[in-house]
Amino acid sequence: MKIFCKSSTLSVDLNNKIWPCCWLLTDRSQSIYLKKLEEQNPDWNDITKNSMEVILAHDAFTKHFNTEGWESDSCDPVCIEECREIE
Repeated sequence: MKIFCKSSTLSVDLNNKIWPCCWLLTDRSQSIYLKKLEEQNPDWNDITKNSMEVILAHDAFTKHFNTEGWESDSCDPVCIEECREIE
C-alpha cells in the first residue's frame, strides 16, 4: 500500500493543539496511536505548553505520521482512509 499525503500544512484546533493534518484533527478517534498518545500525555501537542520544536520532534511527527510510519505495518487507519494511493 502506498500513502500519498494530501496535506501540505499542519492543523491547529480550538484548544491550541497541533495536528499533522486536518483529517487527524477531525477524525483522530479512528487512530489507535493517537488515542494511546493522548491517554499517556494529553498535552503532547499543546502549543501553549510545548514549543513548536518540541512538538515537531515528537515521534508522532518524526516516525508515525510520515513516510516511515506509512511504510510500516502499523500505518495509521486515518492515513490509509484519507491518503491511500489507489493503484
